[in-house]
Amino acid sequence: MIVARLLHQVPGRSPVAVAIEQRADDTAIQDAGKRFIFRIRFPFRYDHVAFVCDDVDADTRTWNALFRLADWFGLDLAQAAIDGFANHPITMPVAGAFLRYTDFVEVMCPVFSRRALARCGDTFGASVSGWGLEALWTARLPYPDYRMAIVDRLRVTHTSRTRGGTLRPVLDALGVEPAAEAKTLLARHGLVAGAPRELARLSLA
Repeated sequence: MIVARLLHQVPGRSPVAVAIEQRADDTAIQDAGKRFIFRIRFPFRYDHVAFVCDDVDADTRTWNALFRLADWFGLDLAQAAIDGFANHPITMPVAGAFLRYTDFVEVMCPVFSRRALARCGDTFGASVSGWGLEALWTARLPYPDYRMAIVDRLRVTHTSRTRGGTLRPVLDALGVEPAAEAKTLLARHGLVAGAPRELARLSLA
């Protein structure tokens, strides 16, 4: 998984967005996430941290609003709804919904609470493509002890088709097939892929 940008909320202050670029052609891609989390520990100082692929388009206002809503609703793992090329139907915006509590948040643009990141930070180095990580996060953040949601009130745009973007040539060069990698990852952890589910919904008035 590529850590494309990190955005954080500073406790007691207005959320601030900071760009930390991890380009798809950088070296040591497989372990980039793990090294970033555990050798540079400053993300754990913040209430929420987002890891965003470089083909996701959104402005700072959107991220700041998402951090505020994650804090307000006590979300441990969240994402905005996806416009553009959506990989999973559940992530597409639903008319009339403010947010949907789910058992799935996509690896493309997850927002972690501090305690969720502490439980899931070591997974970032487990998959080069990022495929399969969502199932690990769901297993480690079980409802109702943890809350995850897709926020329909906010949208980000995925600008690349599935298996497109800047990561695709890197995966090809490494001989990594995302679907096969996900299958191996799930088997290693004794997990079975299931269809993402909506658990509850908060509708607009």
